[in-house]
Amino acid sequence: MTEKPEVKMAKENYHHGNLPQALLRQGLHMLTEYGEEKLSLREVAKHCGVSPAAPYSHFKNKNDFIQAINNYVMLKLTEELQETEKLYSGKKSLIIELGLTYVLFFLKNPNCFSILFSQSNHAEAILFDYQDNANPAFSVLKHAAESIFENFPISEEQKHNILLAMWSMVHGLAATVSMPGVAERMQQDLDTEQRLRDILTAFQQS
Repeated sequence: MTEKPEVKMAKENYHHGNLPQALLRQGLHMLTEYGEEKLSLREVAKHCGVSPAAPYSHFKNKNDFIQAINNYVMLKLTEELQETEKLYSGKKSLIIELGLTYVLFFLKNPNCFSILFSQSNHAEAILFDYQDNANPAFSVLKHAAESIFENFPISEEQKHNILLAMWSMVHGLAATVSMPGVAERMQQDLDTEQRLRDILTAFQQS
């Protein structure tokens, strides 16, 4: 299995100039460990070795900080998808590899699934907004699929419905591997990546 750095971080020590990133990484770690209600900007600052007031130079309040963490997770997911898109550009397996990258991201960081989709805005954007900025991760899949759609005379509505069907399968699989107990068991399985690839390609083989 290809190793990629996990999003979740332990105690964060920052260097001058990157305090916001250090706060976000530490905040993500504490959010996954203790939940939203117990997340404290004061404790995040303490673990980063800065004053309790320091986070407020970058984030208005706790809700703003949590939204920034949400955006941070989406950014990391999108970056991994973009790396896969570059690696498999022009290859028939691109869509499958993007789906696999999506699922593996949440398998490695299961708590990030609930963080990213605890609010409906990301999923709502996919269902009702076809614009590229609606959901950055979905947009990577959309762009990859459009190169395939060019070969078929189908309407924009049909394209969107096909994309929704593809995303729903991948997203559902990601939700499953993120469940308590499931992630731990699959992380211990050396054949997990191949098993997930087999699931994603099942329709192609039928």
